[in-house]
Order: sequence, then C-alpha cells, then structure tokens
Amino acid sequence: MAAQAETLNRQAIRDSFLAWEADEESLDAQVAESLSALEAYQSHLDAWQLQLVHERNAVEQAQEQQECDRAAAASLERSSVDLATELSVARQQIASLTSQLLSSNEERHKLEQLVRDMAAERECDRSEHSSLPPGEPRVVPPQMPPEPSTDSSMSPPRNNNPVLGSIVEQFGKLRQQRALDRQTGKISR
Repeated sequence: MAAQAETLNRQAIRDSFLAWEADEESLDAQVAESLSALEAYQSHLDAWQLQLVHERNAVEQAQEQQECDRAAAASLERSSVDLATELSVARQQIASLTSQLLSSNEERHKLEQLVRDMAAERECDRSEHSSLPPGEPRVVPPQMPPEPSTDSSMSPPRNNNPVLGSIVEQFGKLRQQRALDRQTGKISR
C-alpha cells in the first residue's frame, strides 16, 4: 500500500503539476494578452497626445494670427482716419486756393479794365492835344473834380496782396490827377 500510495501521490503530484502548468500557461496567455492590449492602448494614447500637441500648436498659431490681424486692422483704421483727416485738410486748402485764385482773377480783370480805360483816356488826351493848332491854349470848361466813385466796378479791388493793392491805388491817383488836369487845362506828359 505504501507503493500504491506512493504511486497515487506521484500521480496526484503530477496531475497537480500539470494542472498548475495549464493554469500557469492560461495566466501567462492572459498576461501576454493584457500586455499586448496595454501596449496598443499606450500607443493609442501616445498618438492621441501627439495629435493634441499639434492641435494646441495650431490653436496657438491661430491665436497669434488673430492678434496680428487685429493689430493690422487697428493700424489700418488709424491710417484711414489719418488719411481722412489729411483729405479733409487738403480739400480745405483746395477750397481756399480756389477762392484766392478766383479773387486774383477778378482783380486781374479789374486791373486789365483799368489799364484799358487808362489807355483809352490817354489816347483821347492825345487826340485832343493833336487836334489843337500849335500855340492855341486849350480851353476846358470848369468842372467840379470828380467825386470818388462808390461804384464797386471802379473802386480799387480789395486784395490781401500789398503789391497789387499799391498798383491799383497808384492807377486810381493817376486817373484822378488826369481828370483834374483836363479840367484845369493842363496836360501833363
């Protein structure tokens, strides 16, 4: 019986060892499967982490671009306001220069008319002087000196330019002097 017990013991030990080995292989397979699943999950997590890093970088770049765009828009707005101000100033200068040009043209036309009138008076004086026989005094009926005209077409034009104002004033004085000379019979040349 001892031999039989020893055989049974051996057989039981062997069966236990085989069962343990089968369980061990089963557990090793489960551990290997779990490790494989963990490696797959880790590689998935690594890929996901890289994707998140790329997306974060893209978001940061988009935010930086947005800030640059905002700064550019603000700069454009400031420059457009500055340009609008410059345009307004330029328009005012154009309007001012246009009015000065119109005023100068009016003065030039008045001065041209004054020169034509003076030339006509001078021509009239020459013709009167040449029609008198030599040595005969010229008789001019006494007249009152002409009063300064309030007619705006005959008054010296108003101008901010002192040179033109002086010329107009001199022409006016010369005209009055000639009118007085004609009345008193003196002809100054």
